[in-house]
Amino acid sequence: YLKSDNPYFGATVGRVANRIGKGHFFIDNVEVNVSRNIGENTLHGGFKGWNSKIWESTIQNESLVMTLLSEDNDEGFPGAVIATVIFKFSEDGTLSIEMKAVTTKATPINLTNHSYFNLAGH
Repeated sequence: YLKSDNPYFGATVGRVANRIGKGHFFIDNVEVNVSRNIGENTLHGGFKGWNSKIWESTIQNESLVMTLLSEDNDEGFPGAVIATVIFKFSEDGTLSIEMKAVTTKATPINLTNHSYFNLAGH
């Protein structure tokens, strides 16, 4: 995860995970152009997607709570966003990841977590 050739390994990805074809979309019949970081497309939020941002982190009620403020026009996306990700283990050891986003304007949001787990123990 520390190597720049794999910037998404273990990361929380956004503002939009996956690709936006040709780096544009429409909101209310208005075309929005966002940064294109993989050829003519946008991948995982653009050149400085949320995987490369510094999130505020706190421990609350035995959960890790991460919060990020994404400003209006970040990578070309409309609206400011406050994103929150909560990591929590239940008493039986189940990991849950809860993701929330609050926006100031209509904007696409599609968060994911790129953690990988080796359940075989090697």
